[in-house]
Amino acid sequence: LPYDPDSLAVGTKRGLTGATGGKMWRVPPTHTRDSGWRMIQGTEAPKWLAQAGNVVAVRLDSLFFRHPELKEYFAKPPGTKLALDTGGRLILIPPGGFTPPEIPFPAVPG
Repeated sequence: LPYDPDSLAVGTKRGLTGATGGKMWRVPPTHTRDSGWRMIQGTEAPKWLAQAGNVVAVRLDSLFFRHPELKEYFAKPPGTKLALDTGGRLILIPPGGFTPPEIPFPAVPG
């Protein structure tokens, strides 16, 4: 799938800022503006993730300010899994190394 800076990433505010590490993965898109990228900090409980308002959608290009290196990963296919280590470096997660939770695509205007 090509990278589109106007498409949306979905995750928790903690996961989208990547302030203290985090995980990101790509699933097949479920919405016309959905990039398929999902991001969490890593400590969110599934029940909390399912509650309205705890998950938000942001434009992919808004994430480059904090992590410009993300651009090289955003064109990777569904199934790609990454972690932001405590040193702020992105690392690929090997197959079987992380089972992502289900994160619903939130309602977005337009």
